[in-house]
Amino acid sequence: RAKVIDKVIMKSGHRTGSCIVLTGLQDRCFVTDRGCINDMKIDWFNLNDILQTDHLHVAGYFNCSGLKENLQELLSTAQNRGISTSLNPQYDASGKWLGLQE
Repeated sequence: RAKVIDKVIMKSGHRTGSCIVLTGLQDRCFVTDRGCINDMKIDWFNLNDILQTDHLHVAGYFNCSGLKENLQELLSTAQNRGISTSLNPQYDASGKWLGLQE
């Protein structure tokens, strides 16, 4: 049976972000306060906990710029330990779509 690790991380001086989705008949719009998401780094997480799971899923690659620096190393480490991984890049608001070639 797969383990699900769900942790809440609270960092002093960092705001929680939020997103409001406005929908119409033909389209939708997102109003976002990013909060601390740009500041979030891999070292905020307990890597021992992360590497004890069966599957590691990362969502919002283009929204979490602080994670990009060490994310490839984390995913490679997980895969080398037999942990399956998945990545949902989300939308790149800059339109550049850079960083996923590796």
